[in-house]
Amino acid sequence: MSVKSELIAAKVDINLKNAFMAIAERKHRPASQILRDLIRVYVENNKIPNKETLETFHKTDRNEDVFYAENVADLIQQLDL
Repeated sequence: MSVKSELIAAKVDINLKNAFMAIAERKHRPASQILRDLIRVYVENNKIPNKETLETFHKTDRNEDVFYAENVADLIQQLDL
């Protein structure tokens, strides 16, 4: 089964492009594959609800503790560190 694909065109600073292409070559990976991987990660991290939110829902369904903190100091206090 083949997946339909589309072409995405984007303008990028030439120095950034050259650095990206050099890294891709050094890692022996096609630049297009790296970009596809980055797009997948971006989409996954921005789903609503995202993975972290779903995990929190599952924890509360199982009556597990879930910590919410206003800031780092609040978190440290809640964790009794």
